[in-house]
Amino acid sequence: VQPKTSLDPAARKVNIAFTINPGREVLVNRINIAGNTRTSDKVIRREMQVQEQEPYSASAIRDSKRRLDQLGFFSETRITTAPSPQPDKVDLNVNVTEQSTASFQIAGGFDSYQSVFGHFQLGNTNLFGGGEAVLLSAQVGFLFQNYTASYTEPWFLDIPLAVSLSVFDSKTDLFTFH
Repeated sequence: VQPKTSLDPAARKVNIAFTINPGREVLVNRINIAGNTRTSDKVIRREMQVQEQEPYSASAIRDSKRRLDQLGFFSETRITTAPSPQPDKVDLNVNVTEQSTASFQIAGGFDSYQSVFGHFQLGNTNLFGGGEAVLLSAQVGFLFQNYTASYTEPWFLDIPLAVSLSVFDSKTDLFTFH
């Protein structure tokens, strides 16, 4: 962009004309991923809204960061640019800091009908590094027992199709029945 100014002292104005010469389109050369010890590169790449050899887009990079943050696998994500050996290309550096995806919950209570009961839950939302989720749950009381196990594959056959399998067992004891 080259501005050209001309003064008009009689009208007390300054006229500015901008000459814009668009440069060459900048492409993303390489996407370098660092910091992921558990999560697969494939998971990070599928959340990126810009791919290698595609035009550079600041809005697509912002969307990519938002999508990576929404996974819940990382405590921090940074996407920066670096010069590439070719002048019309740029490298993207994706740096992530992984966080724990496992959870454990325990709860208990008292009910006048069912007496004392407890609830135990163990889960992981990134079990094998591909975003797979597993959840094991047990609710146990004097009159009932409920057990649940579930597994979810978020990208079945590498397409965005979530497939889940759940198994459960439930048992209730009744003292009287009328």
